[in-house]
Amino acid sequence: MVGQVKGHVGEKIMELMASLGLSQADLARETDLPAATISRIVSGQRTNPRLETLQRIAKALKVPVDYLCSSRTGQLDELVDPEIELFFSSEWHCLPEDEKDWVKRVIRMVRERRDARRTDGGGS
Repeated sequence: MVGQVKGHVGEKIMELMASLGLSQADLARETDLPAATISRIVSGQRTNPRLETLQRIAKALKVPVDYLCSSRTGQLDELVDPEIELFFSSEWHCLPEDEKDWVKRVIRMVRERRDARRTDGGGS
């Protein structure tokens, strides 16, 4: 199990579910978790879910696990893509914030260059 998850994780999950038009039952189906588990996490009754549970929820909600567990807020497009988080797997959560920020800046730069090539009609 992970350490105590801050009480706001349920609120974050509810906000993300609303933005995706998902009910708790939908999220349970998407994650292959019992509906009761989703309900307990969302309501704050379960404050120490297993990492695998949080990973399933984060993947279904298209956010990194650390977004669910951290106190930070912000635009989701400023966060790391779930694919990138999966690439780094467990190492991502061990990185200090300044290194995470550096990785995010590099990713933004690569995206901007890719988008510029697309709008210029360029190839690779």
